[in-house]
Amino acid sequence: MRSFALVAILASVAVAGQSEPSVADLVARLRALDASYDDWPPIVEAGKAAVPELKKLLADRNEEVRAAAAVLLYRLGEASALDALDALLQAKDPAARKEGAEALAAFTGGPAGGGEALAAWRAWWKTNRAKALATAPLGSLCGNVTGLDDSASLVATSLSARHGARRGMRLNVRRGSEFVCLLDIVFASATGSVARMVALSERTAPKAGDACFWTRPKGE
Repeated sequence: MRSFALVAILASVAVAGQSEPSVADLVARLRALDASYDDWPPIVEAGKAAVPELKKLLADRNEEVRAAAAVLLYRLGEASALDALDALLQAKDPAARKEGAEALAAFTGGPAGGGEALAAWRAWWKTNRAKALATAPLGSLCGNVTGLDDSASLVATSLSARHGARRGMRLNVRRGSEFVCLLDIVFASATGSVARMVALSERTAPKAGDACFWTRPKGE
């Protein structure tokens, strides 16, 4: 009985001695070999306290680390991170280029700037950079319909959790200037989201390639 009590006391002391990781520790995880998108939410939850540490990573030798830091900085309200993402469009690492292109398209609504589309992005960015930098981050998110399941009224979109998409967001779907329907996101992952068509909102059925976007409601 005494030995059991001693073990219990030692266990409680060990637990009490454990501390939550610091903001610096959370951000440093981005440099780990096994870093993943699962490491991003705690950094977002840390809020502005993570900004100084993330800015340090913009000079990291690893281009994927720089890409992750830039995306997270924008999500935390640093509009200047768009320039860091733009620079990554010419990174040697294809994963970093892809991250930069997808983030810029989601955050600004401009053309994805990867590969052969880089010239189109450069032309768009030259005209729209000042406005994009002056716009409050995450006032909107832009994407495309990537697929649909007619039987369940479910629509897949490119809007992802790593760019800020989340359950409950209402998306406006358009085909050119034509309104198509409204969608409510029911699930968001690091690679995309699934949404359900809002009843009686459709004028025509959505299809792959349609533009979709979320705009932050006033007062939110």
